[in-house]
Parts: sequence; C-alpha cells; structure tokens
Amino acid sequence: MRSTTSVLAPLAVAGLLVGCGDITSLDNYAAPSSTLTGHVVYQGQPIGVRNGAPQLQLWQPEFELNTSIPVYIAQDGSFSAAVFDGSYEVNLLDGGPWVDNSTRMSVQINGDTNLELPVTPYYTVEDESISNVNDVIQAIFNIGQVDTSVDIQRVGLYVGVTALVDRNTNEVDVEQSDGIDPNAPVNLSVALPADIRVTPSPDLRTKVYARVGVQAAGKTELVYSQVYEIGL
Repeated sequence: MRSTTSVLAPLAVAGLLVGCGDITSLDNYAAPSSTLTGHVVYQGQPIGVRNGAPQLQLWQPEFELNTSIPVYIAQDGSFSAAVFDGSYEVNLLDGGPWVDNSTRMSVQINGDTNLELPVTPYYTVEDESISNVNDVIQAIFNIGQVDTSVDIQRVGLYVGVTALVDRNTNEVDVEQSDGIDPNAPVNLSVALPADIRVTPSPDLRTKVYARVGVQAAGKTELVYSQVYEIGL
C-alpha cells in the first residue's frame, strides 16, 4: 500500500529550565510569568534536530550572579523558557548541526516574546518526500549546500513507532556514507519489520513516523527534515 502524508504539526517544545542565581530563585520571587519561545532557523525556516540535543544558553547580565540557564531545543527546532521580564542575552552552545557561533544575541522580554535564532547549517534537507510502498519506506530528497568547507559524512532515513525519531531513537534505519553526490537527489529505502503492526494492545499499529537527515563531517549531530506520519 502506498501512503504519503503531510508534515506533523510542531511537537510540544522541550524547553527545560535549571533554576540558578537571581533569575529563578523561588525563595525571593514569584514564579516567572513570561515565556520566551522561538525556533532556530535558516533563511526563516526552522531547522530539524535531534530532540533535546542542541542547547541554548540564556543569560541576564544585569544580575550580579550572571549564570546561564540551559534551554533545550525540540526536534522541530522550537524552544521555550519561562522567564521574568527583563533584558537577556541568548547564545547557542557549540556542537549543534551548524557552524558554531557563541555570539550572544540581546533580547528584551516584556510578556510573552518570540525569537527566531538564525544558524548556518553546513547542509540542509530540501524537497523531501517520504512514502510507504508495500511496507518499504522510501525517501527522496535534495541536499542544500550552505557551507561546503566540510564534506558530507552521511545521509540517513530513520523510521520509528513514535513521533520522536532520529538517528538515536528509531525502529529501523538506513544510512549512506559513501558516494554521496550533493548535486543529485538522494534515494534511500528501508523495509519495515514483519511485526511492525503488532502493539502491546489488541489494536494493530496503523502508522509509523519517519524523517531524513544529513550529517557534516566532524559534527556529532545531523540536520533533519521535519517528522512525517506514514500510514501502514
């Protein structure tokens, strides 16, 4: 059976705060009433990542105890943090699937605030199409070349039984690391396990989730497409 579906709506953000210093001390302040939300973006488009792997650092320089708060990025590139109103600075921790840049960006928070944080990926996933043909997940996509100072290390197709899916969390995957031509479409396919429809309940599974990714040489993390829901 062939099934092609649209991208999932953005998942719940994974912004987790660690309280420290004057910023989040519940002994001295009421709970934060404002929220900083946003996405890491390239040319205005969110960048897909491994859920919770890349991080932001949030600083409030006006306080004497200027300790950063970690904010984790969800797989759809979104982030969220509950904060007090004030002047902040935001930067990305090194190690994300993009050119490292620890420069702090100023942001003024007065009520709920949205921030688009630009990044420069080495490569991007473009024009992806993922479908199911007789229980074989097939993907085709183009590689966008942004900073070719490093080579492509691998491309991959990752399929899971939940909407959280990436190279580390999946049911089945296929990767290619040799003979990758960034100027030609990438074709990847992987057969689903024979028991993919079996669940702990009597009800059979009717869908899986899939995404594709590109990894630049020397980077731990991949840039991913968004997650696709694929009917069985």
